[in-house]
Amino acid sequence: MFMGIGLVLLYGASRVPLRVWRDRLTPLVLILAFAGLLLVAIPGMPIADDVNGASRWLRVGPLGFQPSDLAKLALVLWLARFLVVNRREVGEWGLLKRAAMVVAPMCVSC
Repeated sequence: MFMGIGLVLLYGASRVPLRVWRDRLTPLVLILAFAGLLLVAIPGMPIADDVNGASRWLRVGPLGFQPSDLAKLALVLWLARFLVVNRREVGEWGLLKRAAMVVAPMCVSC
């Protein structure tokens, strides 16, 4: 069942033009991922669920997911967008300047 849902979502995502992913969806996914990471980091949140003593899951109705998975997708989308938009600036050190954007979600999820 999950594989079927994943294939449908994969097909749907492949039909979205790259420009829409780059300009509209990447900032939205980044915001949602960062908000999800903050929600599980705050103790006592009603939608954060403890599994085996670790509060890393968000429950929305019957569905549960880890915001860190969304953060992985967000970082890949952000990095791809950064490389496309700043292709002239990305030299030997250009990518290292953006290390804070990669490190921030990792620190929040610790």
